[in-house]
Amino acid sequence: MFLNSIIRQQRKEKGLNQSELAAGICTQATMSNIENKGTVPSLGTLIKLCQRLDLTLNDVVSEFQVASDTFDEITTAERLIALDQIDAADQKLQHIGASFNEDEKLENKQYQFLTGYLCLLNNDLDGAVFHFSFVADGDAKTDSSYVISAHIALGEIYFQRDQLDRARFYFNDIKSMLDNFEITSELTMFWLKICVRFAYHYLIKTGQNSAAQKLIDQLKNNPDYKISSRFVAEFEKYSN
Repeated sequence: MFLNSIIRQQRKEKGLNQSELAAGICTQATMSNIENKGTVPSLGTLIKLCQRLDLTLNDVVSEFQVASDTFDEITTAERLIALDQIDAADQKLQHIGASFNEDEKLENKQYQFLTGYLCLLNNDLDGAVFHFSFVADGDAKTDSSYVISAHIALGEIYFQRDQLDRARFYFNDIKSMLDNFEITSELTMFWLKICVRFAYHYLIKTGQNSAAQKLIDQLKNNPDYKISSRFVAEFEKYSN
């Protein structure tokens, strides 16, 4: 059992919700990330959580190391994707998947999202829909980059399949989704750029040129995104 599973199980046995467990220790969003994304807490946070849950570090220390190692492995796979080393990323994710049971695979949004993205790159659209759907149903407030990216990727898939009603559903509120896209690292910036490419391509190809321009203006006017002029210029090719 992984660290996040131990914490979730003990929390439920104590009759606590995530906010109650997190109170005075961390935010509810952080607690959600620990349980649902396998985010590894700092040692200080872990000690306080253990105290509240009547656990000792010995109860979780081996699982803490396993969870930390797994988290690092998945993030390594994510970095390989961002570096366009797709075969290496695929091998890494297959190795990680072999160490998960089915419940752990379904609960780890990062793993599901990356697997879905590799399916999309390999033109396995059914596989991509399967994995992205688990992620897109998540809470965008706590897992914004993966949930929003999966949502927009599903729109791209249905657009590729010429299922325009479904594509329209997933691209319906692009502005709001991107407003809620939290930039926390160079990796989340990478996924933002993928989302923008999909969204811009959809808007241009469906004749929504004004909306496409508003999308670019939205990015340029948001200082948190730090979008370069070179990146914005990449979209010009879709207009031709």
